[in-house]
Amino acid sequence: MKENRFKKMEMKEEKYQLKSQIKDQLKNKHKRGIAALVAALGVVAFWRGSWMLMDIFLFPDNQILSAIASLMGGIIIILILNYNFEDLF
Repeated sequence: MKENRFKKMEMKEEKYQLKSQIKDQLKNKHKRGIAALVAALGVVAFWRGSWMLMDIFLFPDNQILSAIASLMGGIIIILILNYNFEDLF
């Protein structure tokens, strides 16, 4: 009888631990989701601002020249940082 009582107590303890682990995992998922959303908004805001500034200051009267200059500038930055194009894809 004592063994049966101990088994029941152990099962209750394991059940409680499992419930608390699940609650902790759900909390962590929510925190990670919110952090990812904030990071995504920050990235979008950064690029929006960058594009607007380039539209204003980098050949504002010639869109084709502005696009070519931006493309070349990006390629040069990638080469300076010593990336291989294979690593990017």
